[in-house]
Amino acid sequence: MFRSIPFCSLTKWAFRPLQAIALCWLLLLGAAGPAFADAPPANVVRLHFHRVSHDYTGWGLHLWGSNLVLTRDVTWERPLEPAGVDAYGVYFDVPIDPSATGFNFILHRGETKNHPKDQLLDLARHGREVWLLENTETVFTAPPPVGSDFQLGLETEQKRQRNVALLWGAAGAVVLAMAGIIWFIQRRAAGSRSDLADQLAKLMEAQNEMRLRNGPASALDDELTGLPTRSGLQHALEQAIGRAKRGGGRTAVLFIDLDGFKAVNDGAGHDAGDLVLKVLAQRFKACLRESDMVARVGGDEFVAVIESLQSPLHAFNVGRKLLAAARLPIEDGGRVHQVGASIGVAVYPLDGQDAATLIKGADTAMYGAKKGGKDACRFLQADLQAQMDAHLQREDRLREALDRGELRLDYLPDLDLASGRVLGADAVPRWDGDGAPASLHEMFDTAQDEVLAERLNAWMLSEASRHAQTWRNRGLPPVRIAVNLLGETASALEKAHRLLSGDRAAAHGLVVQLRPGLLDDHHGHVALIDALHALGVGVAVTGLGVQDLSLLRLVETPIDLLKLQAPRYVAAASASADGLARSLVALGVARMFRVVASDVDTPAQREWCRRMVVGSTMPSMATGTLGAEAFAKMLGLRTSDSREHAAG
Repeated sequence: MFRSIPFCSLTKWAFRPLQAIALCWLLLLGAAGPAFADAPPANVVRLHFHRVSHDYTGWGLHLWGSNLVLTRDVTWERPLEPAGVDAYGVYFDVPIDPSATGFNFILHRGETKNHPKDQLLDLARHGREVWLLENTETVFTAPPPVGSDFQLGLETEQKRQRNVALLWGAAGAVVLAMAGIIWFIQRRAAGSRSDLADQLAKLMEAQNEMRLRNGPASALDDELTGLPTRSGLQHALEQAIGRAKRGGGRTAVLFIDLDGFKAVNDGAGHDAGDLVLKVLAQRFKACLRESDMVARVGGDEFVAVIESLQSPLHAFNVGRKLLAAARLPIEDGGRVHQVGASIGVAVYPLDGQDAATLIKGADTAMYGAKKGGKDACRFLQADLQAQMDAHLQREDRLREALDRGELRLDYLPDLDLASGRVLGADAVPRWDGDGAPASLHEMFDTAQDEVLAERLNAWMLSEASRHAQTWRNRGLPPVRIAVNLLGETASALEKAHRLLSGDRAAAHGLVVQLRPGLLDDHHGHVALIDALHALGVGVAVTGLGVQDLSLLRLVETPIDLLKLQAPRYVAAASASADGLARSLVALGVARMFRVVASDVDTPAQREWCRRMVVGSTMPSMATGTLGAEAFAKMLGLRTSDSREHAAG
């Protein structure tokens, strides 16, 4: 009457209800989570951000992690901008690969962070749409109450997320147990115990990975210094290599080993050694950009990772900053400890394609620095080290040239496009001695050392001021003389103000000129720019080409002069480039800064200036640079010509 049913088929049908129960359990957990009416597009994570002041000017999202699908490189200087505005505030859309599990992020405006620590968005825990509030690290999975109910909402969300984490943990254990039972019976019926063991091993591996991923962040931080440990370094460096690989960039690894630390630790005690390590950890962090990192990987060993490496010289200069920071004395309750450092540098992709190889290469280069006498920064690649040795020799020659008074200032005139009248000039340092650089760019590249850059800035400002005063005494009309400043923007502005505030009469009419990086942290520079304006000193941005530019930054930065590189716009030959130029000219009229086209040598470039309604032009340095006396003669002649033209 009844057919014989094989045992394996019986167990297969008998345990289908268990599989269905497990599936229903997972669906129930999913339904228990928050539901969102306006979900982000597929494969996009949306981060909402609310500030009480509703001022979101300049705020951006710096993020990193694997499986991000970004349309451009996102850096500290160029963070991801808001995708839109809603009733909550602004929101950022982050495109991701379907396999992504999460990413790290920092909300910031310039150097101001919304929260001091890096934050992690875990897609399994938080979902694809989250809400953030100013000055808190909590990642909300539903819109929190704002205003007077904020604190209550914050506590409720934190409690709810703890409960959700416990629920997921319990549910995960149940599902894993049920899955194990089902697999056990099915595989036993099929006579495959080895497959069962393999499956359970994979389940345990996944569980351990999740436990590690969701474990406390402190496990990756050094208890003494607060810096990342070797594990944190490994993860960060792998992420940096991935970004460099996608963007075709370079990343440097600097291995730092302290010199003289053992003598402090043995002679003054472990407490003194701990103090030295904590102080140096903070000093090393201060030497780096926000987008870079430093980790403690051993007793007195540190490793720094420098992303978006501009050149080998960039890494070398960072290394010199770190060496200088290590040399500074450390006070300890009436005692003073003195240590130093030796640094080795390895560069991706030249010295390795993975984190382990780069760290080992930097370690090898560090031992080369120790063998060479310590207190030095050396590259693993011999040809790069040869370039740095040659650079140091050029620096020494430039210092000697400053000491001997071998430098002079020439001038590049700024001419009104219609009348030819002299409106101002750029001061161009020249050095004609043996071994002198062939170009201004090479000279400025030579003066990358902080102390040398400060000396050259001081000399240029002083010499330009002296020339301007001489011309005024001869009855020539006053014109604005622009001086290109070297070094980090905030430091250069501050030191220029300190130097010029001693003689307001000499300072009046000068213009300090910086690269477009002045606009990156425009909020942080406004106070320094206002202080220079109070002395009668103008501020200019030079070298602006066809690039992504936030017009808002220009609106908020009180500059006096903006210089566009005409050849780059003309070469672009596009409606978008011309549109950008016209927008900048119109913005200059509205914000009362003058727009000048630089490097204008050809009829086509002059015609472009007329079409863009750029009022004045400057020739290239190769064709238009004049000595101080020749410029004074031009100043007198062009002024006479313009007066005669006006009288006629």
